[in-house]
Amino acid sequence: MKAISCPQVTFSLPSCIFTPQVFDTTSDTTSTVQTRVFHSIGDVPVYEINNMLSPDLLALLTGTEAAQMPGMSFKYVLSTQAGMPAVFAYFQLLSFSASQIRSFTPRPENADDLYGKLRNVAARIAKNILEKRQIHILVSGNALITGQSGIFHAPSLSPEDAYRQLPGMIERLLAENPGIDAVLLKDHLNLPEAIAGEWAAQGYQPFATEPDMGMPVIWETVDDYHLDMASKYRQRVKSAYKKSNGTIRRELTEHEVIKYKNRLFELFDSVLKEDRFNLVPHSTEYLPAMKAALGEKFRIYGYFSAGEIVAFQTLIEMGEDLYCHFLGYHCELNREYKLYQRMLYDAVAMAIDGRFKRISFGRTAMEIKSTVGATPAYPVCYLKFSRPVINRLAAPYLRNVKIEDWQPRHPFKSMIPA
Repeated sequence: MKAISCPQVTFSLPSCIFTPQVFDTTSDTTSTVQTRVFHSIGDVPVYEINNMLSPDLLALLTGTEAAQMPGMSFKYVLSTQAGMPAVFAYFQLLSFSASQIRSFTPRPENADDLYGKLRNVAARIAKNILEKRQIHILVSGNALITGQSGIFHAPSLSPEDAYRQLPGMIERLLAENPGIDAVLLKDHLNLPEAIAGEWAAQGYQPFATEPDMGMPVIWETVDDYHLDMASKYRQRVKSAYKKSNGTIRRELTEHEVIKYKNRLFELFDSVLKEDRFNLVPHSTEYLPAMKAALGEKFRIYGYFSAGEIVAFQTLIEMGEDLYCHFLGYHCELNREYKLYQRMLYDAVAMAIDGRFKRISFGRTAMEIKSTVGATPAYPVCYLKFSRPVINRLAAPYLRNVKIEDWQPRHPFKSMIPA
């Protein structure tokens, strides 16, 4: 059977206005700035952080922790200044086999010259060493959700002053966890130039990532959305719904999410394994845990054919924003039924009918997302290896990270406001 290429998908919750805060790493009670480290979100005093993050985000953290992802543990840091809560930051500590990054290791090639042969020997050595190691990465934010840099500060604190303290916060965690190989600061949009320069001076190397695709929701009805489209793209909408007409879409209850969790995982995994590199090993318990924690704010829709789930998508409601999160589908049926494109249109329809202000589609599959009206935002990530020599050697590679080429599509007759 011929393999069918599936779009690479990683869904997201885009950024809120997060930022870190001042603190020092001492426990001196005379200090005006104090920090505490927690290993579970349930141990964090909610009354001290309720003016920094919403109940929905707190539920999101609870659900992520409850999912018990393999190789993932959690760190939460709360700082106070002059006795008042100043910043809350959350981190994920990921442990995974280096064999997961084998697609990024150099591969031996045919070579007749001495340089080529030496290069092949080095590639084989690097591959053998890497595949036997465990890698430990400290992530600032949520590795499962695009846009979550995981830093929140009190209204009285300026963002720039807060960001300036993030490296010190991390140093405390590194001191308590000496086995960490690298630190990832993820998904920063419009970071002040001065802060970016300070982070670089402290060894944090910026690198480009695939864009976060999003769209403002400006239409009163779904028909209005379709009427704003050029004829070619209206035909695409009709084609997607016509080809998927044999499927039935309905929302799954919490009980059904538990009942179908293994099948949902299979469908998600069939898409995920098309990616070259998956930082986080996933778990069948993730969707049930998120549904239990977020309730009606976490929507899971199943697509059924002949009584069997052949696709699903999850959507997170956060205030006025709707975020596409995980999805999965039967890859062989995707081409026949246009399942992926159908799910994008269904997400837009839900955003319009629910009177949301914005919808985020996350990263990857940028071109097909642009056909429904999504436009790119380009966050920057920062990486620092614990060993200075490795950090210096990695710098030129990170600077030259290339984003996959893609062709933006423009489905509307005229530009819509960003």
